[in-house]
Amino acid sequence: MKQIILKNKIASLFDILGFSASTLCAVHCAILPFILSFLPLFGMEFMSNPKYEWAMLISSIFLAFTSFLIGYYKHHQDSEALSIMLIAFIFFV
Repeated sequence: MKQIILKNKIASLFDILGFSASTLCAVHCAILPFILSFLPLFGMEFMSNPKYEWAMLISSIFLAFTSFLIGYYKHHQDSEALSIMLIAFIFFV
């Protein structure tokens, strides 16, 4: 019983982390074009660096994929969900 509760808590944690990374990415992508010219004034030059973009992309994909695998094997096992996720990753990259 305790093992099931622990697995559910871990799955919930990955869901929260994935949602948070996705939200941060959406905010970053929406705001960055407007403040790009002001980044040096705010000391945020790192956000315009391609390495930062790739780090956000890779961490978001890792969290989403990990969370998906946990849900896939524990709950739905639907190959359609896997297809949708892979298509979203392609568009994301």
